[in-house]
Amino acid sequence: MSVQVNVTSVDFATRTVNVEALKNGKKIFKSPMKYKRLAKADIEKQLRKELKAFDTPLWGGLAIFFLCRIDG
Repeated sequence: MSVQVNVTSVDFATRTVNVEALKNGKKIFKSPMKYKRLAKADIEKQLRKELKAFDTPLWGGLAIFFLCRIDG
């Protein structure tokens, strides 16, 4: 089973995204994270870098879902 990462909101003023990680429906991580450029690919790259501990065979990898709209 993979870890599902939900991007719940984007704060444009402070350049942060609020993320929460779920495994089997249980929240295992919630935190704001900084991003450099506002594009879906760039934010996904930053999330994979920050959450690389979860992106392993032990955890099954990451599945990133955006629950907010990112225009970029």
